[in-house]
Amino acid sequence: MKLFRIEDEEDLWCEYGSAYEAILNLMSSSFPDQAKSKWALDKAYVNWRGDSYTVNATFTRFDEAVRDVVMVGCNAEGNRKNELIKTSCGVPIPVEYDSWKKEYSPKGAG
Repeated sequence: MKLFRIEDEEDLWCEYGSAYEAILNLMSSSFPDQAKSKWALDKAYVNWRGDSYTVNATFTRFDEAVRDVVMVGCNAEGNRKNELIKTSCGVPIPVEYDSWKKEYSPKGAG
């Protein structure tokens, strides 16, 4: 498993650009743009199983409708033998940042 954080986003683009682009396209069509807040990569994990791989990524943004920071998880499944990439995203949930752990967690989970 390989981990990418926001500062590694360029490496994620270079190594898994097709899968990452597919995730971003799905997010763009699934979640409306907001004037003051854009999705930002939180972290992404890449797992390989034989010729198949999965990119699991989480993104955060301030959601103007709920007036809170939300996170959504998406994934892309690909295979080095063909170009087909399957994508899916969950539902955005309110999160809070834990400065000790340096990561987001669902609100009320602590």
